[in-house]
Amino acid sequence: MKKLVIYSIVTVGMVFLMGCSDAIQVKASEYKTYKSGCSNNNAKACYYLGHMYEKGIGVRKNYRRASKSYRKGCKLDSDAACTALGILHTKGLGTQKSYYRAKKIFVKTCKNNNAKGCTELGKLYLHGKAVKRSVISATGYFDMGCKKGNAEGCYRLGLSYLSGQGVKRNFTKARESFDKACSDNHAMACYNVGSMYENGTGIADDTAIAKKYYEKACKNNLKEGCYSFKRL
Repeated sequence: MKKLVIYSIVTVGMVFLMGCSDAIQVKASEYKTYKSGCSNNNAKACYYLGHMYEKGIGVRKNYRRASKSYRKGCKLDSDAACTALGILHTKGLGTQKSYYRAKKIFVKTCKNNNAKGCTELGKLYLHGKAVKRSVISATGYFDMGCKKGNAEGCYRLGLSYLSGQGVKRNFTKARESFDKACSDNHAMACYNVGSMYENGTGIADDTAIAKKYYEKACKNNLKEGCYSFKRL
């Protein structure tokens, strides 16, 4: 009997505790441009500058400066910058760790149709941080994030459908949600679709299709995707 291996935050087969962040395309050479733009009160430039400090792109990694840049971008009405600041609050990186401040930010940005804000709010409900734990509310926000175009939201929604937490278990919808996230290069979502095809979870098993998804997971730097691709 084949063993279903799913990248998840819930108990389904083999469990892996991993996260995923959305990729932002910035170049190291653009640091001075974004620094100047942020100094001139360009909200988008502040957001990109914060991202460069947070990830160490073109400059030494500095969470304090990242939070400062995100905060300025947020004050200039960049929902992306606000959400990024909220995430730093949940981790206590470069700023005070505060789930309550993060919640306030995510509620605002989600209402403003920021997809990532909705997904991050869902995570707070999933883990009961600054809110009463509710898997139903979490799934609802993951669904909102997914519909607005956030790959992590689609991945989390897929996990909800797969496990039956906060929603009726539905393997077809789980696979569709993972597939949508995979189309945006979410490595773990790609791996999960591959695993479902390999093991025939809610669909006829097909190792050829499974291998394609494992390959995509591998190309997005998930080592288990590389292993499974070679194994098949």
